[in-house]
Amino acid sequence: MRNAVFLAAAAGLALGACTTGGGPGAYQSDYERLTAECREQGGVLIPTGGPITGNPATEYACERRTLQGQVN
Repeated sequence: MRNAVFLAAAAGLALGACTTGGGPGAYQSDYERLTAECREQGGVLIPTGGPITGNPATEYACERRTLQGQVN
């Protein structure tokens, strides 16, 4: 779980440095993209519990589970 949160946070910082403010609907489209990428990896997007930043990459982490249901 720590690895998934760390990777999501690192990706969020990297993506945050590249964004130019987006526009209406940018948050939702980023959230949907992150959700799709996470599902492709066999995970589910979960809130990090951190502050609301306006950037879904820093507000959510991909939690991947093994076949036994253990957090990876």
